[in-house]
Formats: sequence, structure tokens, C-alpha cells
Amino acid sequence: MLQLSALLLLVQAQLPAPRGYVNDFAGVLDSTSIAHMDAVIAKVSGKTRGEIAAVTLPHVTVPTRVCTPSCRT
Repeated sequence: MLQLSALLLLVQAQLPAPRGYVNDFAGVLDSTSIAHMDAVIAKVSGKTRGEIAAVTLPHVTVPTRVCTPSCRT
């Protein structure tokens, strides 16, 4: 869990500030899709007070070993 937290902090430090519910940092979503996703997320949030965020990343480097042998059962 600690390794995952460290990875998330590293990724967070390299990203620009979020701009809303949908953050297309990879540039793969068109404006119509983003607008639709924003509308759906806002509707869900308004009805349930739940929170949703969608993020695309240009690339993600995943450590080859996330769990040490001692954490496996």
C-alpha cells in the first residue's frame, strides 16, 4: 500500500492541475466526449453526492514489482 501511495504522489507531481471532472492529459478525447462525460458526472454528483473523476495519461510507468514476497499469501 505504501508503494502505491508513493507511485500516486509521483504521478500527481508530474501532472498539471485538474481542470474539472474530466482531465484528458493524453489528448485522446474529443470535446463532444468530454462534454458528455462532464454532464453525466455532474448529474450523478447532483443526485448522489458521489464523486467521479476521469483522467487519461500519456503514459504510465508501473514498477515491475509492486508487492514484496512477504506480502503474498
